[in-house]
Formats: sequence, C-alpha cells, structure tokens
Amino acid sequence: MLQDKGISPTGIEISGYEIGLNILVSKDCRAYLDRMETIGILTDKKPLLVNPRYKDYRVKTTVFHRHVRKHFKAYDKGFEARDKRRNDVPDQNILRLETVCRRVENMTYDEFFSPANLKKMQDRFFRDWRTLQFDKELHAPKGTGQMKKGLCKTILEIGADKVLLQARERHKTGAVSDRELRTIREFVVNEWDTVKKDVRLIQSVEEIEYRELLNTGKILLSK
Repeated sequence: MLQDKGISPTGIEISGYEIGLNILVSKDCRAYLDRMETIGILTDKKPLLVNPRYKDYRVKTTVFHRHVRKHFKAYDKGFEARDKRRNDVPDQNILRLETVCRRVENMTYDEFFSPANLKKMQDRFFRDWRTLQFDKELHAPKGTGQMKKGLCKTILEIGADKVLLQARERHKTGAVSDRELRTIREFVVNEWDTVKKDVRLIQSVEEIEYRELLNTGKILLSK
C-alpha cells in the first residue's frame, strides 16, 4: 500500500490494528456463535454479546466503547459479505475470529512489522482465543426430565446453594411460583446428592470442532 501511494514508512506510527483468522466450519456459523459465552480467564473474563447492529445474531463481540483498548469479535464471514453487498460471497461456512487493538502507543512501522513483533501478536492471538468458553451440554441418565436437566446444569455451573438462594429471591418477586420453589427445594435438598454422580457437563460438538480447527490453524501458521 505504501508503495502504491508513494509513501515512505519513515516516521509512520501504528495507532491500532486488527488480527484475524478464518475457520472453515462444518455447520452454519450460528451453531457456534450461539454457544459462545466468554473469552479470557479469571478477572479478565469478558462476555461475548450479540451485536444488535446486525440481524440474525450473526456477530458477537466483547464491549468495545472508546475506553477499551482491546476487544474481540466473532462473526459469520459469509453474512458479512452479503451485508456489505459484495460480489464474492463465500459458499462455505466461514467463522471469522478477530482481535481489535486500539490506541497502540510508541510503535513505529519498523517495530510493528518486525518478525519478532508479528510472532508475538500471532502467539497472543491464539492464546486469547483458546480461552473462548462455550455453553456446555449436560450428560444425564436416559429419561431425566427437562426441568431436572436444567436444574442439574445450573447446579453444576454455580452450585446447589446458589441455585436455591436464587430460587428464593425470584419467588419473592413472583418470578417463581410456590410449587416451583418447592420442586427446586426438594430436588436440591433430597435428590441432588444421589443424582450428581451420574451427571456432568461435556463439550458440545461445536466446541470440540472449534478447538481442533484453532489448533490446526496455529500449527499451520507456525510452519
């Protein structure tokens, strides 16, 4: 671009950049986007939210207001092409992952495009996207009802005491009926200790495929 415009790189400073990866997935991209929940670990965990600017829930992003230096975005690449009315719309399911960094300080053109910095950005990209968390599936004995499955899943995620506490709080507001509260209390107090050995949260097929493809991308780009 600099050659085309006749611009010298001398004195150019990088103020922001995006780094991304296209993943060719086997299903409609919505199957993966719908299950994405957070990215990051511990106190740096960020929720992935549907961007309401786009229809059909095809774009998810972390918060990106002007004070945020770094945010993450995942979207359906084919949808993006159609939304921009491009002529080269891909006929495959392409899930696009992007890391957007803004307000980069004291980074010259030569420093930014040095092999060491490009490798550092690449490694950071894969390290960040490995922390993507998906909604888990519940593995339970055959015949377990939907309500009990829901209770089991929530208990495994936040704990039995918190499930009961939340049910009581929602009962006070009228969101949970007397009967529903009794059912939840009976399950937590009398059934959970027996049931819990037979239930567990497992990765969805979408999460398994995502992690395999992300790892493959890292291996190919490292060669």
